[in-house]
Amino acid sequence: MKQTAKYPCPGDSEFWAIRRVALGLIADIDVDIRTLTLEEEGPYWDALQFARITPMVREILSAHGLEALLTPALGPIPEIPAKSDDDLIAEYFSWEPTDDPEVLADRRCEEESYLGHLADMAERAPMVERIMTDEGIVRIVTHSSDDEESSSFSRKSYLNGELHDIDGQPAVRKSSHHRILSEGYLDEDFEESYCRGEPVAYISHDDRVVDGWCHAQRVAFGAAEFDDAA
Repeated sequence: MKQTAKYPCPGDSEFWAIRRVALGLIADIDVDIRTLTLEEEGPYWDALQFARITPMVREILSAHGLEALLTPALGPIPEIPAKSDDDLIAEYFSWEPTDDPEVLADRRCEEESYLGHLADMAERAPMVERIMTDEGIVRIVTHSSDDEESSSFSRKSYLNGELHDIDGQPAVRKSSHHRILSEGYLDEDFEESYCRGEPVAYISHDDRVVDGWCHAQRVAFGAAEFDDAA
């Protein structure tokens, strides 16, 4: 049978080369998007775009009723359900069965300490929101803290793993205020705009930093002229 560039003959080297590429793309997109890390979101989105324009991918997926892989549902990406305490303990500890009361008591103490550690980590962990859009996966990471010594806020937004402004908001927003007078120099308030990983603009809000200082801090750092009470 005569081979053409447009229609490679089934069974020839070109056919199988195309099929290998198609199967590789399918493997790249046949994943649970809830589990994708920031670094994996970009490669996933690129593979999805190539898969959509590769006829053999559509042919294979159609044959197996998996066309939905090419059109992931738009909207918020749900989190994977949290594991139970028993599951977390079973994964972390690998103890042999025992009936010794003293050993069991020691283990319970270790388990409680471990669960307390996990609770502390969860409390300090940033809030992560992910959304599937027509342009790809939007990830918004927000972290805030407030205690007796300082308060801070940071927000970063990504599109397919790259810093990117979302809904007119800068990709990077960070501010902090230190209540210890001598640490006022650590205060910051700025924002940075990005377009698909490329920096666009940096804006410093030094005026807001000074506004957050008490009069004593303004005097100490030479900013009292901005204080009406000075």
